[in-house]
Amino acid sequence: MVALRLRAATTSEEADALMEAVRRLPEKVPGILELDCGRNFSPARAKGFDLGICVRFAGRAGLEAYGPHPDHQVVSRRIAELCEDVFAVDFEV
Repeated sequence: MVALRLRAATTSEEADALMEAVRRLPEKVPGILELDCGRNFSPARAKGFDLGICVRFAGRAGLEAYGPHPDHQVVSRRIAELCEDVFAVDFEV
């Protein structure tokens, strides 16, 4: 799970394009079983975070391969440009 806090200067169009790039990752990165992302609709509970991403991997190996994957790195750089804070939690079920 990942939560993103957008910079004040980030436009709605930039946020939409970022989410679309995130949504395309399962086509490009092996090991992603499921991915959902969207805008937060509960601002009172979100502590200022605007976007959420949930990714389910084929085990820890899938997660470990995801981080350095070139297509993920492109999205990560865009997140760094558009977001002032990122919060991630990795867990197994």
